[in-house]
Amino acid sequence: MNRVRRAKNEALFREVNERIRELSLMNAAPAEYLCECGRPECMTAFPVPPDAYRAVRSHERRFLVRPEHVDPEIEVVVEQTEQYAVVEKIGEAAEIVEAHSDRPESDD
Repeated sequence: MNRVRRAKNEALFREVNERIRELSLMNAAPAEYLCECGRPECMTAFPVPPDAYRAVRSHERRFLVRPEHVDPEIEVVVEQTEQYAVVEKIGEAAEIVEAHSDRPESDD
């Protein structure tokens, strides 16, 4: 899959996760977020604490992925738990996600 297409997939999953976050805030319920690996066939969901999710979203180059979905060609792991890895895009991938970034306003 080419890098631009993959970045668009990742941005789509990020947008879906933003809607999940909004619903969890309205319902005061814990949320499970979708893997943002960009693989079109991946629909894996996993729990992420609200503070951890907010921290990831505060960096436009960072995404939540399953640990086994890390792609070392385009990202580095900056944090990892059993459930998920926080990855930061590097090189051309970082430039692509910055160009397509739509970071949300703070909800604090």
